[in-house]
Order: sequence, then structure tokens, then C-alpha cells
Amino acid sequence: MLFGTPSNFSIKPEAENRLGQAEGKLIGGNLSVMMGMRSTPFDLDFNNNILFIEDVGEKPYQIDRMMQSLRLSGVLKQISGLVVGQFSDYDEDPLMMQSVAEIILAAVSEYDYPVCFNFPAGHVDYNLSFVLGEQAELFVETDKVHLNYKF
Repeated sequence: MLFGTPSNFSIKPEAENRLGQAEGKLIGGNLSVMMGMRSTPFDLDFNNNILFIEDVGEKPYQIDRMMQSLRLSGVLKQISGLVVGQFSDYDEDPLMMQSVAEIILAAVSEYDYPVCFNFPAGHVDYNLSFVLGEQAELFVETDKVHLNYKF
């Protein structure tokens, strides 16, 4: 990646994944930081791009609130695909009765783009490096997930 060689990532599928393929710039990052940048000059261009989200130490209701805010503001309608990284230091909430995957799937339920979960990126030891803002292709298949850069 440092020398201009495109990186291609392949990971194992997750049961919650939604199949399909998408193209666009890979954008996003830490969900709570991204939400703090909404409606500022540093907000992202979501239109026809692949959104990557991850976070650390957020509670289920906080993740739900942020995902619903993205849905209600029209962001989730604009993207072409969703890559869900690691949500580390996360504790299930017995009162909410939804996992992170269920919260995210509920927020994107009215859209038909591909969604992959548990991508090894975020605040974890095994962490793949992304180049945000570059053109990429996402393939979510039954046996593998591929994220390929097009530069």
C-alpha cells in the first residue's frame, strides 16, 4: 500500500452479512467521531460511496441512536455499501435485546446494498489498514467478502 500497490482484502463471511456488490470511494471511520463531524465543513460525501464504520466503548443505545440518525438524515439511503468493522469494548444490553449487528441491520433494512460485518478494522489487535477516500469494490458473497481498491 505504501508504494502504490493496490491492496485487496478477503475475509471469511459472517451469518449477518447481506450479499451483493458495491463500488465507490471507501469513506467513514469511527462512528461517534463521524457523527460529531456531521453538518460541519468536515462532513463526508456519502453519495454512492461505501461507508465503513467501527467504534470503541459505545453502549447499544448509543449505537442505535447514531444509526437511526444516519437513517433519518438520509445518509443510509445514499451509500452503495456498508462495511462494519469492530465494535470493541462493547457490552450487550439485556434491556435493549439487540446485538450490534441487529441494530445496524434494522437501520439499513429498507435498502438493498451489501453489508459485511466483523471486518478486522478498528480498535483491535488484528487491524487491516484502509485508504479512506479511494475508489474500491466490495463483494459480499456466501463464502467470502472481498474489498478491492481500484487505484
